[in-house]
This record gives sequence, structure tokens and C-alpha cells, in this order.
Amino acid sequence: MANKRREQVMARMKKMQKNFIHENSKLFESTNTELPNAGAASDMDVREDADAVPGFPTAVGPKRSASSANNTHRETCILCQEEQEILHDGRAMVLAALVQKSTVLSKSRGESIKDPDNHDPLFMSSTLITGAHTSTCGHVMHADCWQGYFDAVLVRERRQAMRFRHHISYNVNKMEFLCPLCQSLSNTVIPLIPHVSTLLKSSAHFSDSVTNMLRKFSTDVYSIGLGVHPDDENERVPVMAWSTCAYTIMTIEQCLRQEEKPLFGTLSSRQADCLSSLVKFAAVSSQVITSDIIRKHCVTLLSAVVCESADKRLRETPCILNMDLFHHLVALCLSLPTLYSEEESSHMMTRIPSAGLNDLHLLKLTFAGHLVQVILTADLEVEENGMDVSMDEEATKVLEIFLRLRQLAGIQPSGLTPSAHLVQAHIKNASLPFLRCTALFFHYLSGVTPPEALLIEQCGEEFELLCQYLSLPCIISSHFNQGEILTHLVDSWCTDEVTKQKLEASASCSLTGVIKYPIEINGLMPLPQDYSELITKVSTFTCPKSEGDDSRAPTMCLVCGTMLCSQSYCCQTEMDDTTVGAATAHAHSCGAGTGIFLRVRECQVLLMSGRTKGCFFAPPYLDDYGETDQGLRRGNPLHLCAERYESLQRCWLYHNIPEKVAHVLESNANLMSIEWQHL
Repeated sequence: MANKRREQVMARMKKMQKNFIHENSKLFESTNTELPNAGAASDMDVREDADAVPGFPTAVGPKRSASSANNTHRETCILCQEEQEILHDGRAMVLAALVQKSTVLSKSRGESIKDPDNHDPLFMSSTLITGAHTSTCGHVMHADCWQGYFDAVLVRERRQAMRFRHHISYNVNKMEFLCPLCQSLSNTVIPLIPHVSTLLKSSAHFSDSVTNMLRKFSTDVYSIGLGVHPDDENERVPVMAWSTCAYTIMTIEQCLRQEEKPLFGTLSSRQADCLSSLVKFAAVSSQVITSDIIRKHCVTLLSAVVCESADKRLRETPCILNMDLFHHLVALCLSLPTLYSEEESSHMMTRIPSAGLNDLHLLKLTFAGHLVQVILTADLEVEENGMDVSMDEEATKVLEIFLRLRQLAGIQPSGLTPSAHLVQAHIKNASLPFLRCTALFFHYLSGVTPPEALLIEQCGEEFELLCQYLSLPCIISSHFNQGEILTHLVDSWCTDEVTKQKLEASASCSLTGVIKYPIEINGLMPLPQDYSELITKVSTFTCPKSEGDDSRAPTMCLVCGTMLCSQSYCCQTEMDDTTVGAATAHAHSCGAGTGIFLRVRECQVLLMSGRTKGCFFAPPYLDDYGETDQGLRRGNPLHLCAERYESLQRCWLYHNIPEKVAHVLESNANLMSIEWQHL
């Protein structure tokens, strides 16, 4: 049944492609004549032959399909209303954007970067402790128009002796401003870059205007993401540029998966604009960084996956289980072209990735590593009567690989062996998030339109469709039969001493030291249906810094469930020589400065963004008349509204809390007098 459906989809897509080629034959003829010269000596010049065009769309590798991106992309500046083509050697255009430090994806809640000034972000931990998330409202401005607007905001703010209500929603000391059109909170701008396929055909250098914006956004991401002072010469600047690209893609993929939406076709215009601009920015970010720094990072990244254990220890690289391999893949793809380019090359575009042959090799390498992560951390429930009745040959091979790799890693087999079909299904399901993120990345890098089935609905063949789109084998066992070198690497990952110790420690205690795949999507804490249960719970809560005294304002963190004594002098602490309340301090450690709390006795939600901004929000509890009761004045029985709580969860997962707080502060003058840092 599945094979028949796949054949029907393929036949329909092939027919549509043939019709398109027939109707646009002149376009394809001109495309063939516009290919780059072969003298560039790079995998970026490898394009698909004309005979392969009617086949399934592929976004990476030597047989990748032709880019569907337009060669000319025009935008209108919202400030001067002038329309202009996006050019890399012309007047720069930018998107208003918000970069924020995030722990939304964290699997180690409460853990944070101890020493930001010396922290190395090159290897993203598999626990995703913290990342830099980027979002945009999608409104475009000329870079010089935006600079004039922001300078005017600075002058106006500095002239005012006091902050009036219209200006408490943003902090110019943190380079914050409101989008001139929609008033969305922003703190930087993303430079708009032409599509990679256009850049590869050009020999012109980036204009000073575009270069300055590339350098500005790179430095802003570095400064905000790590919480350090700006330094555009720091070696970690390019790493944070790659990291925010990967982290934002992972966040959007989880949002789509949470709402059971297809990977393509349902992205909002904001999300699509953000991903498109971020990926293209990350692809060219090496243009403003010294080549030696990029090469150094690339060699270190490669050493983590291709070196023996002794060499890895010398380079202080993590084991396979301690790395997020999607971040690893993005960083490798964006840095590898610089490793091959000449130092004083006149054709700077050779340092730009384009989803070519080398990128396919990197994808195969990192995906094999991810499959090893899935296999070594698998925790399958085996039924006693779950014997295979009709095992096919492929499932049998997968089971053999599964058992062999776990044996190499020193994992003691349980009494029952899982069925081959169970193992095969688990590996496919657990590796889907990695493939989905990778497909988003290469889609915006190569500009290749995804297959129709991924645009319309989530289908049962998503694993196979994604593999085909990424030029990967659809058969799992094939990923472990790609030559002696890869086999040796896979074995070395499994036999690594640090890997064995980590697996042994995880098996011998209840600590969740090993991340299991697929990574579960984080959510807010489950709340009881009846609000009286929460009242009963807080009635026994006492102030942690006093001897048995009741807390006057018990506040529950909806992210981790911690109960706090908020709005009270007893639990105030010092943070960077500033006195802050319990909720502010907790938001800093739990949410990287962003918090979402339930004030139980007031029956209201508290949203916090930074130390000095916050707002009160309607609770997710309603009475029988469908109304909230903030302050519990009416005393009617309250019950949890699933839709309202889901809306709160989306606000948190989509990183919309800072924007929500800014909008409320703009419209409510009564919140101006509240000292949010003391809550």
C-alpha cells in the first residue's frame, strides 16, 4: 500500500516537472549557458545534468536540482519607500530582528554557562543548555535608513530626563528599538543577501555597506548570545553566527512538530523570511572573518568526528554522545569551503558553501554519527511474546548493526532481544528531527523546491522522502556500508572510553546524563484541572529563607515547576551588584532572563523579559461562565482551559515573550510604576 502510494506521488511529480520544463524550455537552455566556469575547481560548480532534471528534487550533492530561487529579488524600504534589488555589491538592505539568549530547548534545566568570557561555543552540547535564537518581523529597510532611524531614537531617549510610558518597552542601552512599522521589539538587523546561486556566478566583492552590516549582525549575535561585551575580532564571533542559524532552525522544526504541521508549506512569512535571511547570512559570514580563524574552527570540528580517542583528548573535543550533530553539520558546511580556498584568492566566492559534493560527504558523516547516537541511547520496551514472524532482509541487517554497535560500546544486553522491525522503526522515527532540520537548512542554502508530499501533509514515508531530498540512502543499513573508512570511524565512536563511561554511568544510576532520541519537545509544567488543588499546594509552601513563615506571594515557575517566594524582601538576592527578587533571579538561571510564572494567590500569569520589564497576563483558569478571576475576587470555582494554556505554551516555545511584554507595556501606563526587578 505504501509503495503504491509512493509510486503515485512520484508519477504525479514527474508529470508536473515535465510540463514545467516543456513550458519553460528557453529558461532551462539559458540556465545551462550561465553555469560558472569550470576553472573555479570547487564542488560548488557541480550541477545536475540536463537528463536528471525530471527526477526527484535533491537539495544537496553533485546531482542536486536546479535552484528555484529568483535571480532578482526586490524589496521596498519601509522608511523611504524606495524599491531596490537585493545586491551583495550595492546598497545594503536589512531586516529588523530580535536576538535573545534562550534555554527553551534545554534538556538540563537550571544549568548555565559559568564563565561566558572564556566559554567555547564551538561544540553545542547534546543537552542544548543555551543558544542564541533569532526572530524577525519581516520588515525591510535600507541599512542607512535604519541607522538614521535608530540614531534619532537614541537622541530622543538621551534628551529625556525620565522614561515615559511609550518608551519603557525597550532599552536603548541594550540597542533595543521598536520596528518603525509594526512596533515589534528588535535589537539588531539581519543583512539581506542575494541567493547563493547568484553569488557563485559573481566575481565582485561585497560592498562596504553590506560588509558593515554582516560584521554588525555577527558581533550582535556574539554579544547577546554569550552575554559578553561586543568584540568583532573575537574568534567566537563566526561560531555564534553558525550557532544561531542552527538553533533557530531547530526551534522552528520543533514548533512545526509540536503542532503536527508538515515541514514545508505551513511556515509563516515571518519564519520563512527569518530562515532564508539567516541561512544566507551564515553562508557568507566568513567574508568578514579572517580565514585562519575559520580554518582553525573547521579543523577542530573535523577532529571531533574523524580522529582517534587519543587525538580527541589532545584537542579536547567531546565524544559522540556529548555533541548536537545538527549544529556540528551546519558549522562544518559553513566553514569547510574556507579550508580549501586560497588565502589571497581574487574570487572570494569560493569561500561560500552551496550544497555541493563536500556538503553531501559531511551530511553522510554526521548522519552516520547521529544514527550511532540513536542506537547507543535506545531504550526499547520489548514484549515477551514480541517475536518476529516475517522479518525482511533489511530489518535483519539493521538489527545486526544495532546489536554489534551496542556490544562495541559495552552495553550489556537485556534478557530479551528487540524485534528487527521495532529497532528499524525506532531508528527511523528517532532520526526524523535531524533530517527535518537538515532539509530546512539545505532548502534555504540551495534554493531547491522540496517534494510535494513534504509541502502538503505529514505522511508515513517522511523518512524516505527526506532521505531522497537530501541525496541519502533510504535504507538504514546502507549508511553503515559506505566503505572501510566510515566503518572504522563508527567503531571508534562506539569504543571511545568517554562514550563507554557515559553509557555506564547512565545505566548504573537514575541520572539523565545521556540524551535519548528523538529529543522530546519541551513544554510548560502540567497544571491540575481544578484551581483549588493549586491553592492547597501553596498553602503548605513556606518561605525558604525564614523558619516556617508562610510566603505572602507564592509564585510557580511554569517552565520547571519550582515554587518561589516572590515580591518579598526575605528572598531578594544580589545579581551583578543589583538587588533582585526571587522571580527575577530564577528567570535568569532557568530561562536566560525570560520567565513565565503563575502567581497562585493572585491567579495571574507573570511574564518577565530581562530584569526591568514584565507584565501580568490572564491566567489559563476560567469559571463556569468562561471568565477569568484575577485576584480571586469573585471566588467562583476555576478550571483549567486547555486552549488558553496551549496558547501560553506556544508563546513560550516560539520565543514570543519579550515581544508580548513590549506590546503590553506600550499600551498600559499603569505598569510603568512597577519595579519588576523586585518581583
